[in-house]
Parts: sequence; structure tokens; C-alpha cells
Amino acid sequence: MSRVAKEKVAKQKAAMRRSVAKPRSLLAAALRKLEHALDADPRDLGRRVREFTARFHAYTPLNRALVFLQRPDATFLNGRKKWATLGRDVKAKAKAIRLLAPNLGPGEAGATRSFKEVKVYDIGDTEGESVKVPALAIVSGRPEAIEELLKKLERWVEGSGLSLRYESPRVNDVVDGATNGLQIWIRPDLPPSARLSVLAHEIAHVKLHFTRRRRGQLTLIDRPVQAGSRDERELQAELTKFLMLEVAGIDSSQGAAAYLNTWRASKASISANAERCLTVACAVLRDCEQGRYRSLVKANVATVSTEALAAVT
Repeated sequence: MSRVAKEKVAKQKAAMRRSVAKPRSLLAAALRKLEHALDADPRDLGRRVREFTARFHAYTPLNRALVFLQRPDATFLNGRKKWATLGRDVKAKAKAIRLLAPNLGPGEAGATRSFKEVKVYDIGDTEGESVKVPALAIVSGRPEAIEELLKKLERWVEGSGLSLRYESPRVNDVVDGATNGLQIWIRPDLPPSARLSVLAHEIAHVKLHFTRRRRGQLTLIDRPVQAGSRDERELQAELTKFLMLEVAGIDSSQGAAAYLNTWRASKASISANAERCLTVACAVLRDCEQGRYRSLVKANVATVSTEALAAVT
């Protein structure tokens, strides 16, 4: 083979090696892109949308969409003047979020087809005095029903020998609630609806993931071996809370879905735990009702039905 022919063959082999190497490098990049897409899958988008909707539940659907499109990480919005009354100033280069408001005069109310543009700013674009961001609207129901169930669960905690403290959790002052199986901490600045949700969630942790045993005058707390991973425990506690409130006629689906998505819940894992979580939820509610019957018995036995008497014996 002549020198020219050998050089030609060598060039062809080099070109072939390059053609093989290129797809391999593209494959690696494509896999990285796919992994990134899996990390930011539609479930995560759904979680963000649900959390966003819950936070801005008082806004019209159109304005919620406008806020999400312009500032998806927004948490607390006000106009420039309103921020000033709260002791905060809008930063010099802050970008306004443009919404639509009814074109009505001061004090006017009613339907209108005329709208005007208004500018609001997220708390992240302001500076000044500390302002608390409102909690997510994670529970919806009649205020009386929420207050009633909250009191029942508080009595359940007391009757179970647990300690309930309305103060920032010692284990983590960032979260809304926590428990070590013997005490339950709940942030004191939560509204009743959020307080109910957090308390039910922590009660579920106590029932599902801790065992208590006595040794002399001491109460020892164990976490059962079958408690599983953190993802599994949080799924079980939130699902139990959701079912507990659902049985009581209080809707917490929006907040529960947002929370469950943060712990990589799936339809399969929810279905697999549903029966056990429902049993625990109903057991807590039954204990609450028995406690109510016991109070009635102590107050006036004559007014208590035979069924109620049977429930407390």
C-alpha cells in the first residue's frame, strides 16, 4: 500500500473515532439533562403551584396567574404605600408586579367590566422593619369546626400524658411543629387552622413512630424499627393528619398535597399506607369522643345516652 493510501486510511480511521466519540459526549450531556428534568418533574411544579395558590388564596385566579408568571417565588405582596405603613421601603431598583384591580372609586363596590393596572411588590424587594409573612392557608372549613377539633386534640394530648407547648420547637426553630414522643412543640404565632394541622400531624407522629415504656419513675421513648425512612415517616404522619381532618369534615387536601410532594410521595406509597393511617386517624378521633363522653358523665349521668355510657366503659 502506497504512502498516500496509508495516510488516507489513517484519516478515515481518525474520522471514525471522532464520529464515535461525539455521540458518547452528547449522550453524557443528554443524561445529565434528563436527570435535571427528573429532579424538576411535574410533581415539583405541581407542589409549587399548590403552595403558591394556598399563599395567595385571597387573590383572583387571574391575578394569581399574573403573580406566578412575574414572580413565582413571591411570598407577601403589598403596594408601595402599604409597605410604608408597615415600616418598610421598596428598594430602588425593585421590579413591580403588575396586577388588575376593579376600576372603582373610593368606597364603591359592585360588578364592573373596567379594570386598571396596579403595582405591588414582594417583601423580598423591600427593606425596613421586620414583618411576619402570613402562614399558608392549609386548612379550610368552618371556623367553629376548626376550633372544636383543635380543642379536642389538645385534650387528647393532655389525656395521653403528653406535654403540649406553644413555643418554637427546640429541636428546630424553623419548622412549625415537632415532637420527641413525649412533648409536642408548636409555634405560638400560627393561626387556629395552621395550629390544628400541625398538632394533628405531630399527634400522628406520636401514634405511628414512637413507643413509650415505663422504667421505675421514668418514661422512656423508643422509635420503632418499622418506622422507616424520614420520607416514609413524614408521608404517614401527613396522610394520617389529612384523613383525621377529612373524617372530621375539614378539608386539608391542598396543604397536604403540597407537603407530601416535598417528601417525594407517590400515588403508590399513599395507597400502600392509607389503611394503616386511616385506622390511626379514627382511633385518635374515637379517643377524643370518648373523652367528651366522660366529661358528660361526670357532669350529669342522667343526660347521657346508653350508647355514650357504653363508649366510655
